[in-house]
Amino acid sequence: MKPPAPLRRLFFSTLLLLTGSLAASDRPLPASNPYRGVIERIDALSPDERATFDAWISPEEGQTAPVLTETQRAFVRELSTAVIGAAAAPDTSAADWDTSDPADDPMTATIPSVGPMRQLSRLVIKDADELPASEALAHYGAVAQFGRRQREGGSLIQQLTGGAIEGIAQAGVSRRLTDFSGDELALLARDWAALAPSPTLADAFAGERDQFFRPLIDRCILPGLRALLAEEDADATETETEGTDQGFASDLRLSALVDLGAGERRISLENTRTGANITLRPGETEAGIELVRLDFDQRIAILRSGEEEAVINLRSKRIVARSSDVARLRALFDGQKILSDDDEVDAAYRELVARVRKHPGGPEGYVEDLYAEYQREIDAQIASADSARAPRQEDAPPPNPDPFVALVSPTFGKLGRTFRNLDTQAVMLQAAVHARLVQLGHPASSAPAPADPWDADGGDFTATSTPDGGFVLRSRYEVSPDAPLTYKFAAPDAGFVRQK
Repeated sequence: MKPPAPLRRLFFSTLLLLTGSLAASDRPLPASNPYRGVIERIDALSPDERATFDAWISPEEGQTAPVLTETQRAFVRELSTAVIGAAAAPDTSAADWDTSDPADDPMTATIPSVGPMRQLSRLVIKDADELPASEALAHYGAVAQFGRRQREGGSLIQQLTGGAIEGIAQAGVSRRLTDFSGDELALLARDWAALAPSPTLADAFAGERDQFFRPLIDRCILPGLRALLAEEDADATETETEGTDQGFASDLRLSALVDLGAGERRISLENTRTGANITLRPGETEAGIELVRLDFDQRIAILRSGEEEAVINLRSKRIVARSSDVARLRALFDGQKILSDDDEVDAAYRELVARVRKHPGGPEGYVEDLYAEYQREIDAQIASADSARAPRQEDAPPPNPDPFVALVSPTFGKLGRTFRNLDTQAVMLQAAVHARLVQLGHPASSAPAPADPWDADGGDFTATSTPDGGFVLRSRYEVSPDAPLTYKFAAPDAGFVRQK
């Protein structure tokens, strides 16, 4: 089963928006992590081997699942045994999932091997699905514990991955709910209640703040703003002489500015060494040179070649190599264009720079305000996620006044509700197990049924039977407006039910 749609959509956007990442690098888990060895075994598979196992787990529509060799089956069974053993190891801590290093570039997110982790979980659950229910019980619980423990990691990416893994385990065990005896169901309820606790939303967002946001501000935004203002000060005192500083543009000369009206503006450049001429408009690339920005009002143009940038003062025609700090700052915002409108991102960048120019405390004072605004936004989003009622369009607050926080904050609210959904689904499984114990007349059913944590009066989840013999539970918590969290049990298509 795929994780809920909101989780799938947010996974990629979170990596970009909350880390500002332009790249992501895998790094092994710490040696203290009990899952490190088994994850490395998955990580070492060849692409062909991974494809075979993926087809075995979930063949493409119209395709037949491949038959695994004895060696491949033995490999899967070894993985299952290793995950079950790791689940029995002493509890892990955030340090056991920390793959960061103080020397890491904050523009690159360093995360554990998300793909292999998810494939490992799917393989163990597929193995469980082919075992008798009594033998499969340990597999389901071990994968759920694997996912829950991973949510101890400091990054939201790790917490989303952990939630997806726990969801894989929950869907697997939910499909087979009627296969278990009463005693087995009682063990299942005990194991699920003993899972590592989920982090609070405050802890979840604090980890992301300390691991990614603060380093990004301190090592990218603040140096970039300082360098940018220094460039502007230099331009303000520049004499009206032509000249070229070092860099890829050392042979370039601004030969013409072209204004065709209706916002159509271009520049012409001459290569003084070869005599070649190129004409560019914003966003165009020719001869390996891109015109990143052309601003007649600010009298500035930005060129890029590979990883280098150069600034043209349109008044003096002087071209200088851009500070790497400024280039990184601009690249951070350009990276957001994958998810946001280009004009919106450019406007946010201009607003950011304007705010810093006007701030009495300069870049340092602005950054202090940024930290405070960021935390206020998180607090507001947590409060929203803690309401059973999903925010409506008319409830939407005005955009955050800070342009950088405004780019990030819409994701916070969605993430908060995603984590609340995951935790509520775990309670739903306990309620479904209790309902099944009642059907079997098992003594454990004498304990109170788990209530819907979002019902103010402590009421039960709403239960409805389905034509295929399964049943659904519905919470008061809304995934989206008028779409309550709904989960199906005891059927082949058990799992999160998307509401229209």
